[in-house]
Amino acid sequence: WTVSLSFTAERIATQVQLLVVTLMIVQFCTSERDALTLMRAYVFGTLVACGETIYRFVFHQYTYYDRFSALGYDPNDLSLMLALSVPISHYLFIRNRGWAGCAWLLQIAAVILTCLLTASRMGAFALVLALSIVLITRKSIGAPRRAGLVIALALVIVAAVSVLPASSWKRLSTIGAEISTGTLNSRTEIWGGGLKLILNKPFLGVGAGAFPEAVAPLISYFDEAHGYIAHNTFLSVLAELGIVGLLLFLILLAALAGTVLKMEPVLRKTYIVAFSVWVVGVMTLTWEHRKPTWILFAFILQAVVPTTDTFAPANGVRRAPASTRWQYASRSVSE
Repeated sequence: WTVSLSFTAERIATQVQLLVVTLMIVQFCTSERDALTLMRAYVFGTLVACGETIYRFVFHQYTYYDRFSALGYDPNDLSLMLALSVPISHYLFIRNRGWAGCAWLLQIAAVILTCLLTASRMGAFALVLALSIVLITRKSIGAPRRAGLVIALALVIVAAVSVLPASSWKRLSTIGAEISTGTLNSRTEIWGGGLKLILNKPFLGVGAGAFPEAVAPLISYFDEAHGYIAHNTFLSVLAELGIVGLLLFLILLAALAGTVLKMEPVLRKTYIVAFSVWVVGVMTLTWEHRKPTWILFAFILQAVVPTTDTFAPANGVRRAPASTRWQYASRSVSE
């Protein structure tokens, strides 16, 4: 089946690890408290990457091409990881009253600045989409907090304009030209090679993880930093796993979308935006085997998964499942 046994073996090992992580989240995180803890963990994790990126910017430690990112991160990957955290952090902001919510505003501010430092054009677009959560959920926030949120975002934008290097703004300003007349950093040539692979093996594909080796003879472009990766998740799945694999992947995404629609209003809006950010971001990234993808999917499943978290207390009345308690609790917050 595969044209690269070594690449496919490596991909299978990765997928097994991701499956274990997903199953652990769904199996053991079965309450609202668990869900909020997972959200906080992801958000706090992004602060580590933000801090290192800003540190590298302050000391002029470029990643490449006048762009900045935390050590070991590709700027485009990092920007999407951070953009995914914005709707989640905003949800935590809504859930926390008083000064406790300021921590989540600071995280969003750090994410905005860091995404701009990566100078990722896709990341900038994904960030704008992620920030739309503020408008979508504005009725769930009181007037004073809403005003504070707007002021905080305005201050961050002013700070970014003052601090960011001209090279970052110059690169970000080429978004329109690259989409209309450019090659998206030669991605279009890679996509053309991927289409040839699909025509050659349309049903079963060239093998999981084998896209780089299979497409190499078909294109002249080579990116030393990334090799011949597809730069598009859906193209990568179709080329590697064929029509059969793509259909399974789309069924999975449709099931997740249906799950999101079952959530209470505020949480539903949060994950609609996060899911949309993921879809937009993976149009230029190969993320079907990346951990943030499956963490997001597991978060969605965990929010409504049936649970056996019931017991008979002293008065003999059984509690509702944790997933149901979460829905009711979240609904009261939104109301």
